[in-house]
Amino acid sequence: MENNGFLNMLGIAKRASLLSEGHDTCIACVKNGKARLCLVASDASDRLYEEFRFSVAERGNKIPVVRVQYTLNDFGSALGYRVAVVTVNDAGIADKLIKIGNLLNGEEI
Repeated sequence: MENNGFLNMLGIAKRASLLSEGHDTCIACVKNGKARLCLVASDASDRLYEEFRFSVAERGNKIPVVRVQYTLNDFGSALGYRVAVVTVNDAGIADKLIKIGNLLNGEEI
C-alpha cells in the first residue's frame, strides 16, 4: 500500500473506534442514524452499492454513499482485513475523508 492520506485516515479512524465495517454492521449504523459517511470499495458489487444508497434514501438520511477508488484489498491493508463497505461514525472524520478524497480525485473542495 502506498503512503496514502485517505487510507491512513481510515486506519486512524478504525483505531479510534469511529468506523463500522462489514455489511450487517454498516446497515445497522445507517438505519440507526449513527453513520456520517458510507464508503463502498470499487470492486464491491453494484447490488451492494445500490442497497446502501436505497437504505440511506429510505431513512431520509443525508449521508453520502460513495464508491471509492480503493479495492477490498486496499481497505484490507488499511484496516487489517478485507471489507467491501465501511461507515464512518464521526462527522469530523467524515468531513476530513471527503476533503482528502476530493483532493485525490483532482476535484475542488
